[in-house]
Amino acid sequence: MENLIVPNPPMIHQPVPISDKTELPKASKLLSQTWNLYIKKFGLLVGIYLIPFLIFGVGVALYLAAKKGGTNLGGYFILLFFIFLIGAIYVCMWAGTALIQAIAMMIDNTEDVNFGSAFRKSKGKIWTMLGVGLLSGLAVGAGTILLVIPGIIFYVWFALSPYVCISEGLRDTNALGASKKLVHGKFWPVLWR
Repeated sequence: MENLIVPNPPMIHQPVPISDKTELPKASKLLSQTWNLYIKKFGLLVGIYLIPFLIFGVGVALYLAAKKGGTNLGGYFILLFFIFLIGAIYVCMWAGTALIQAIAMMIDNTEDVNFGSAFRKSKGKIWTMLGVGLLSGLAVGAGTILLVIPGIIFYVWFALSPYVCISEGLRDTNALGASKKLVHGKFWPVLWR
């Protein structure tokens, strides 16, 4: 019987094996590549992040209009505003996740990146990103409370966790561990970049 090769399931990003000997690009090269990517997809990147600002702006405008018009800001309005605020926070988290998703898709160059595809692919990852962000924030915060130095160490270790979460599909502590592994042996170069 012939050996059947079963392909790996499709991933958003095929991780590049990184050894401790891999040299990081110079900061100037990273800035140049980042700037070129930003200019190339300016409308997409700014458009993704404009959505939360527009939603918050509409909410503030409604609040100010109601207050200026002498409208009684009773319980219903406050409840409606609170619901609007919760929705705006969710959309803000979604936009942040979509922004990282769009960048991962641009780097992978596997498909055409557009506004819709970035939001579609990121929709199921919002809560995972929130979990990774909370765990990372708690670790950095606890390290900072202990002393400033552990907070800086934890920050550098876990700085890549949102990107690992999106590009490799890892969750929670697995994303934190993968981020730390990527930084291993490269702490100072990562800190300065």
